[in-house]
Amino acid sequence: MPSEVKSIVIGRGSTRHAKTLESVHATSFESSWDAHSISGWISHPHGFSAMAMEQRQSPPFAFALALAAGDNAELLTIAVGRDYRQTGVARKLVAFLDQQADDLGLERWMLEVARDNDAAKKLYTSLGFEEVGVRRNYYRESTGAVDALVMTAAVGRLQV
Repeated sequence: MPSEVKSIVIGRGSTRHAKTLESVHATSFESSWDAHSISGWISHPHGFSAMAMEQRQSPPFAFALALAAGDNAELLTIAVGRDYRQTGVARKLVAFLDQQADDLGLERWMLEVARDNDAAKKLYTSLGFEEVGVRRNYYRESTGAVDALVMTAAVGRLQV
C-alpha cells in the first residue's frame, strides 16, 4: 500500500471508466453503485466529478461525484481503492471538485456521511466541514440502520 501517491493525475470523471469506477465503489461501500448509476451521475447536466489515475491513460483508482443543486454543491460520493487509502487522494479529489463548484458560482457544500464512517468524518472535519444535522436511520447496512450526519462548508474555502 503506497504511503503517498507521488504521481497522480486528477481529471473529470468519464463514463468510459464506469465499470472500473463501479469496482472501486464496491470496495468502499457495502451498498455500492453500479456502472449505470455512476455513468448517470457523471453525465448528469448538473453533475460534476473527479477521478484519480497514476497516469493519464491508466485506469482510475478513486473518484468523487457531486451535484449542483441551487446554490449548493452536494457531495454525492467519494470512493478510493483499498491500496490508495490514507494517501491524500480523497483530499485531492475534493480540492478538484471544490474548484469546479467555485467556477460554477456555488456557495455551500452539503453532504451526508454515515455516523460510523470514522475515516470520512475525519477527512471532512479536516477540510473544514461542520456538522449541521442528523438524518436518523438514513443508511441501510447489514448491521442495521445507521444515522447520517449532515455536514456543510463554504465552497472555495476548504482547507485543502
